[in-house]
Amino acid sequence: MKSTFLIIKFSLILVMSFSLGSCNDLKGKIDDLAKLDSDKEKTVQGNGTGKESESTGPSIISAKEQSDKVVAVVKKVMPSVVSVHSEKIIEVHPRQYFNPFEDFFHFFDRPFNDPFHNNRRYQQPKPEPRKHKQQGLGSGVIVSKEGHVITNHHVAGEADNIQLTLPDEREFSAEVVGSDKMSDIAVLKIKDPPDDLPVAEMGNSDELDIGETVIAIGSPFGYSNTVTKGIISAKGRAVGLNSYENYLQTDASINPGNSGGALINLEGELVGINTAIASRTGASHGIGFAIPINMAKEIMDDLMDKGHVERGYLGVYLQDVDQNLANALGLDNGKGALVTSVIEDSPAKKAGFKESDVILKIDGKKVKNVNEARNKVALLQPKKKYSFKILREGKELTLKVKMGKREEDEKVGSRDKKSGDLGLSLENVTQNHVQRYRLNVNTGVVVTYVEAGSPADNAGIAEGDIILQVGRETISDPGNFKKAIKKAGKSTVLILADRRGRKMYLGLNIK
Repeated sequence: MKSTFLIIKFSLILVMSFSLGSCNDLKGKIDDLAKLDSDKEKTVQGNGTGKESESTGPSIISAKEQSDKVVAVVKKVMPSVVSVHSEKIIEVHPRQYFNPFEDFFHFFDRPFNDPFHNNRRYQQPKPEPRKHKQQGLGSGVIVSKEGHVITNHHVAGEADNIQLTLPDEREFSAEVVGSDKMSDIAVLKIKDPPDDLPVAEMGNSDELDIGETVIAIGSPFGYSNTVTKGIISAKGRAVGLNSYENYLQTDASINPGNSGGALINLEGELVGINTAIASRTGASHGIGFAIPINMAKEIMDDLMDKGHVERGYLGVYLQDVDQNLANALGLDNGKGALVTSVIEDSPAKKAGFKESDVILKIDGKKVKNVNEARNKVALLQPKKKYSFKILREGKELTLKVKMGKREEDEKVGSRDKKSGDLGLSLENVTQNHVQRYRLNVNTGVVVTYVEAGSPADNAGIAEGDIILQVGRETISDPGNFKKAIKKAGKSTVLILADRRGRKMYLGLNIK
């Protein structure tokens, strides 16, 4: 209201300034202004430059044309963007401890727990788990005539019941074809799809420019078919939400419920899957993140073909190159990924990688940093050969690598309790983990998941812990952890963990 008042006040001042003079003066001023505008218009039309005149006419026309284009694009794509209603039945495991203060500390931050008191919880019988219905609402995009829908893992990847609502108000049941927690992509399939399903056309997210106009379509806060417009603010963002990230950043308004929805360009092509926002309140502050469609499509194809994602494995530890390192290594700039360690018997070792090599290109594509290198390696197919351009002692070399298959996505042990499930997931530490868990180390093996009521949970292992040793064995990767557990030959194994700089021993029951 304040800005509106100022504009009105300014307009009134102009009108008042004209009314102070005589009628003849006023008429003269109006004639002069009209002649000036006419002269400007003639000059622009006759100068042959093709530049627009200073009058507001051409600008208004240009804005109208852009508005019409946005309307046309939205009409083209909106029919393929669906609302996703999901339900999941979860088991809630009530925690009971002998020491009530332990619960108090656990509420704020698990690292305050004293691991030597964990056995006290067994002094009371364990309560039975309770079933609870968890409901969610998000968005998705139809990508095939067969009824395939791409969305986020956190929207419907683990749902038991899924209902999709199209903009024309038709409703369909759907099922999960496959879901990948590491990248936050899920693929659904409409049960008994009709023949007239609208399908979104996929674009090329690599060709997006910073500053390019984009449009977000989804169901924020349950308001289906909502359209917002903005630009690409940045590319290649890693924010620590998932293991594999290469986000497009946009200021198009994205809110809860937009997750899984479409980010499109002015050609009406799908260029991203809206996923997250940076916010202090839970609402949009103009910083939204979308998974680039090129990355999402690679994951989607694997999920549709195999039901899971197979990622490439190289077998090196990497760190980013700053300007000081670039100067020392003979690099023109601080781009690339520096090899700090090569794992024995890995594809990298067999291909001839050495410490202090700098990876410049993977399969012909430039590498800016560790996050980009990790994403590119993960998208390579196991058992296939790829070229890696590296810098070694000031000279550029090309190494051919037969990729291995990454196993870090899998949980350690079976999901079946009877077969000895330990109930945790491990990954090699990346910069994403450092940010997410506020780690004070850049290498090692980090716990990324602990199942409630599992042996790992009962031992006091927490998400974000760094596993240093199993028995006397030093742990360097998730596979090493598995081997050490098998080698231990005991019912309870001694685990040395680091929890935000504090080392502690934990007893893990593996029988």
